[in-house]
Amino acid sequence: MSKKAAKGQKKEADQSAVFYMKGEMRESEDVPIAQRPDVRIPVGDPVPSHTFRDQCEVVAHVDAKKLNEMAFQDEPVTIRIHPTGGKHKDPWMFCQVNGNAVMLVNGAWKKVQRFPRSTTFTTKRYCVETIARAKIDEIEAGYDLPPNADPHNTISCTTTAAASFVVMKDESPRAQEWLEDLLQSR
Repeated sequence: MSKKAAKGQKKEADQSAVFYMKGEMRESEDVPIAQRPDVRIPVGDPVPSHTFRDQCEVVAHVDAKKLNEMAFQDEPVTIRIHPTGGKHKDPWMFCQVNGNAVMLVNGAWKKVQRFPRSTTFTTKRYCVETIARAKIDEIEAGYDLPPNADPHNTISCTTTAAASFVVMKDESPRAQEWLEDLLQSR
């Protein structure tokens, strides 16, 4: 294999998002992201309004299940965020969870506002969850005037991940299922 071909394969491998679980390597792109259905609006009808209710749970006490979930979210996970492509490359990824994000630096947890791309680092699981849930919605609107049918507008939404990353180390037995559920969610 020529040096140029090997270099091309290495570059391609570096840009793919892979996660490692239980000694198994998986491409994060293999996990489909749930897509929103198209919205079809007949011409002349009012545009539907969507209301989102704030949901708030008041907890008077913390039970064992909640304590276990909190401990799970606080576990360390080692990741590497892939670099962005395109014209405006950013070497950092902004990440905040309730105004905080943490990274292990020289054996101590430090508060940070952003994570470096193309660098392996350890953070808490709740920060990885924020990165995995970060999605970009691309909206397209169209108008159809089919023969012998009612004209209508169609609004389509395509959802993609805001960042691809590699989970280098995650010792939890629940890790693979947890990450796949996150990557598939909207």
